[in-house]
Amino acid sequence: MYVFKASTLSAPVGTISAISGGTITDLPGLPLGASSRQDFFLISSGANGNIFDVLYILDATSATVGTIFKFSLVSGSWVANGSHSTNFGGFSILAEASGIGANLFVSSGTGATANNNLIKLFDAAGHNGNISITTANNVILFSATNNRIIKGIAFAPKLAVPVFTQLPTQCSGQLFNLPDTSNNGIVGTWSPAINTANTTIYTFTPDSAQNAVTTTMTVTIIPTQTPIFTQVSPICQYDFLAPLPTTSNNGILGSWTPAVNNIQTTTYTFVDSSGVCINDVQMTIVVNPLVEPSFTQVAAICVGASLSPLPTTSNDSISGYWLPQLDSSQTTTYVFIPDSIFCADTTSMTITVNQTTVVPTFTQLGPICSGDSIILPSTSNNNVVGNWSPTINNTQTTNYTFTPLPNQCASTASMTVTVNQPIVPNFPTLDTICFGDSINILTNSSNNLVTGVWSPNANNTQTTTYIFTPDSILCATEDTLTIFVNPLPVVNAGNDIVVCDSSLPVNIIATASGNSINYLWNTGDTTATISVNTQGNYAITVTNIFNCSASDDVNLSIQTCSGIDYQNELLEIYPNPVQNTLFVNNQQFADSYFEITSIDGRILMRENLVLGTNEIDFTNLNSGLYFLRITGKNLYKIIKL
Repeated sequence: MYVFKASTLSAPVGTISAISGGTITDLPGLPLGASSRQDFFLISSGANGNIFDVLYILDATSATVGTIFKFSLVSGSWVANGSHSTNFGGFSILAEASGIGANLFVSSGTGATANNNLIKLFDAAGHNGNISITTANNVILFSATNNRIIKGIAFAPKLAVPVFTQLPTQCSGQLFNLPDTSNNGIVGTWSPAINTANTTIYTFTPDSAQNAVTTTMTVTIIPTQTPIFTQVSPICQYDFLAPLPTTSNNGILGSWTPAVNNIQTTTYTFVDSSGVCINDVQMTIVVNPLVEPSFTQVAAICVGASLSPLPTTSNDSISGYWLPQLDSSQTTTYVFIPDSIFCADTTSMTITVNQTTVVPTFTQLGPICSGDSIILPSTSNNNVVGNWSPTINNTQTTNYTFTPLPNQCASTASMTVTVNQPIVPNFPTLDTICFGDSINILTNSSNNLVTGVWSPNANNTQTTTYIFTPDSILCATEDTLTIFVNPLPVVNAGNDIVVCDSSLPVNIIATASGNSINYLWNTGDTTATISVNTQGNYAITVTNIFNCSASDDVNLSIQTCSGIDYQNELLEIYPNPVQNTLFVNNQQFADSYFEITSIDGRILMRENLVLGTNEIDFTNLNSGLYFLRITGKNLYKIIKL
């Protein structure tokens, strides 16, 4: 809701937030008003859709001095578009968009001026254009008399006339609809109900609150005709079919589609030539397909044999006759011609007359393996049908005789089917191997030359049963072989050893697991422990109960030890001072570790000690004083380095 104020303290036009108890907010961008402000009016220029975007404010300081101010809404704020001075003051104002401009209607005077006028002005400028009114073009629409005063003015609504596109003439029974919205946007209803049988005048009544009048439309109905034709009787396939008539029995001209078809049943549609309220009609002409008579084939005969007359009625009850005459002296093709009352095609039958005795021929079977399937064909390669004797035997070689069925003019035939007895493959014996040994007896050919394949693949890591499958072309049996894989002993000669020459001799101790272990060193010793005085490589081979062997070795290095800081028969530490590497020869203390610390107590290095010689790398440490601390069960030692 917009409100008007004649005040110097606020803009002249604002909006009110609620009908009751609301607040007034000035339109953004408007300057402060004045007490001489009289009236205002908002219009929509159409430049921004349907929103009000042009504002006119009327001001009058006297009955002869007035001003019309113009503002436009631009980007959410009202922008001044100049003003127009009047010589008739001004008390009330209305406006309406007209083209790109606007018509203004102003009552003259100041509201107390008798015999004043209603004046029409035209602003030629559109939205956000400076007001442009030519005074000479002002028109006095009405003048008050007898001391009367024109004060407020308002627009009265115009009654709109609904506009519709006239419906064309309709055919009787044809459905049609009347639109419920006119071409100029007026919504309403029609009465009476639509009548597809008779010409009717329909009245359109606009819905309420649209300021529109009723209107009428007459819809003309003309009767619909149906062409009448005589039905064409069914025909046989390929019979003559005359063109369908282009004029109906009741005199309607037109044409048929598609073209007549004497091959298959077809539905034809008749369309009239005028196209005015004539129903399309259809006619289906049944085309009965030609049936091929069926007969039981007469079996072949031998030359000169008796030949019975051919039947004159088919298996499917079609009567007719055969040509030519029967002839038992030679093979002849006879043609059956159906009687004309049937939609049937001709058919033929060839009766074979065998001139000479036929010798049945067969593809030789075998040889086969004992137990394989034998199928002797009941029909020879040259189509002689018969039976074989004796009963099939797939376990031994047998001679079979083929006896043809009667009326084939054929002789007997024979075939011998050879049955081979199975061969047992022969392979070398191999019962056991050691883990990882080569398996070389699983060859693709046995000692007695039976070829085939073993499965699964050879596995030298676990006991496996292998199956030999002979090639399918051989009469041979499968063979199986189980190869037991025995475990290897596990041997450990220990870590390589570095000792001082003062620690000789050195005991080298080997450990092994398995059953009934035998030891053999490269020194010739046969015990688990040997005592040596010479540096070098010492290798040991151990053999278990399965005669499977495994080996390990240890390297002994002997150093001339100078600068030994600590030495006893179980622990040696050298050299001291250290250059790059400190050696700790640990002969007993398995669960022990060492720490290298600085003089201020910081631990710089910590590792476990192993049995044998341990090498401690000092290359990453700066020159200086360090402490070596060795800790273990029954062992604690600190040495200054």
